[in-house]
Amino acid sequence: MADATRLFALCALAILYCTVAQQCVQMKDKSYFAPCTAAGYTTTFPVPPNVSKRSLRWVGFYHKYLVNGVKNCSVAQIGEAIGCAMYAPYCREGSSEPLLPCRRICTEFLKRCEGSVPEWWIDDFIGRCVLLPDETAASGKCYEPPQFTDLHVTNGTGPFDRGCQKMVNFPFCENLGYQYTIATPENQVQAYRFFYKKNMTGARYYVNCERYPDDVTAHGFCKHTKWPSPEYWNEFYPVQPTDKPKSDNTVLLVGVLVPVILVLVIVSAVILVLWKQNKLAAMFNYKKYQDEKPFSGQGLPPTSTA
Repeated sequence: MADATRLFALCALAILYCTVAQQCVQMKDKSYFAPCTAAGYTTTFPVPPNVSKRSLRWVGFYHKYLVNGVKNCSVAQIGEAIGCAMYAPYCREGSSEPLLPCRRICTEFLKRCEGSVPEWWIDDFIGRCVLLPDETAASGKCYEPPQFTDLHVTNGTGPFDRGCQKMVNFPFCENLGYQYTIATPENQVQAYRFFYKKNMTGARYYVNCERYPDDVTAHGFCKHTKWPSPEYWNEFYPVQPTDKPKSDNTVLLVGVLVPVILVLVIVSAVILVLWKQNKLAAMFNYKKYQDEKPFSGQGLPPTSTA
């Protein structure tokens, strides 16, 4: 049985390798993630097969809009690296976690692009910057685009350094237990005017609510400690029952499932063979014992005599 246990463990590792080793995909020139090749990497995670075509079109539009929006302020692909980390993060073979940009990439992006991109981008990315590793690319915990070190400005402050802002013009937030936020008072006023007396029915406005944690705390708040998953945009436009997955996704899914099923069949066959061998061995030993044991005649009914 020890041999069977070792064999099962090796096959389990083979299954894991087949699953993990094929997780990264190339960002092709005509794919929805093509604009993110400007971020300095060419591999990302595969699109799940249940993503609707409408959602993919929206992501492609957003990528194009993002990359074009940072052209005038981004240097060494810092804007592209930060923006694409949300929707098509860097994937490395053998790792289930994305390799994210270093935090100083994000702070440099905020310095250079403040005033060139929408203000809500700045406020949103301030909160995201703190979730990135406060390391350099040499640590191996994050990555930096080529030539970033030569263009990085170490002196001066930017939006990331401005700290918390006093909450104003948000009466519906006064009783939530906090008085400070990330957005500046000016941006708070704009947000209030946009959302006031609005009935939001679009799917995109509910995505942030769906990412709330499931745990319950005494004060009602949870700390966001992990970079948002790139898959949350899958729920913008759910797949309709008649919407079929893309052929590329089907091929990718088959490429992952076939080796897994094959390994499972091999494992089952080996276990069956070992089980039969053990059973036959037990039967053989029992027969040998019966052949060698002298017959005593005990336990048989007495024979009748005439």
